[in-house]
Amino acid sequence: MLNNHDIGTKIDDSYLIKEREVDPKAYPEFSHISAGFFYDILPNPKLLEKPEFVYIPKSILTGKRNHKIEFIISMWNLAWEAGQHRHIVKTFPKELKWLNAYRGQNIYLVPNYSFHKYDAYSPLFHLLKKDTLKRFGLPLIKKGHWPIMMPDRWLDRMLPKDFIERLACSIAYQLWPFIHSGSKISAFSKSDPIKILAHNLDFWAANIYMLIQKRVLSYKPGNLSERQIKKVKGVENLLPADVIISPPRGGGFLWWGETEATETCNEWSIQRTRAES
Repeated sequence: MLNNHDIGTKIDDSYLIKEREVDPKAYPEFSHISAGFFYDILPNPKLLEKPEFVYIPKSILTGKRNHKIEFIISMWNLAWEAGQHRHIVKTFPKELKWLNAYRGQNIYLVPNYSFHKYDAYSPLFHLLKKDTLKRFGLPLIKKGHWPIMMPDRWLDRMLPKDFIERLACSIAYQLWPFIHSGSKISAFSKSDPIKILAHNLDFWAANIYMLIQKRVLSYKPGNLSERQIKKVKGVENLLPADVIISPPRGGGFLWWGETEATETCNEWSIQRTRAES
């Protein structure tokens, strides 16, 4: 019979990849989960507002209705293609009724159940190469997915208590050549604005979310079936003028391997530069 230690070790093994097994052609790996598993159709605005993050406190996630709350969070985030019009899709339990005051904002709900905030920063974490993870003492988690769904409490076992600080240093280190190609990061003081920005996880999280949205939205959604067309006819007059209805886009890899992760960093830096110019 397995004891608690053995069970924990087996769970760790299911999450982590051994260093000798890492193939740079296939690691890091990050995927998009299609809302099509849960939604038949979704409203699609012509333009998504900039993503914003709301952290759901532990007090709500550990109450008597926590499983219902976690399910609502998952369904809300999966409907990301609706952006600022997700209120058309979802109704809320009483604990989340305050979201009605933020109609018109493209909000992602982040379960804030632990010290590490992995759920919010997972796209950043899964851009990191094996050597970067090793350099900053971070675990080799096999793969990640987007958008945020139910919290995974087993990650508490694997992530260091100073995970946020280590991740900030890792992201700054790996992105620096795309931020400032002329000098090493060590040439700047801790108080230098560009170095502070390089370590700002919330800034980078919003930007990587915009890139992911753009990348997935570049794929054309499928055509509506006759059954779906009948369903749309019942609600299309209630929709804002900038919204169409379509089936959710399919899932798949967002990046796979070091080459694609590097290309993503490069695309990301170009997008950021254009936004600032």
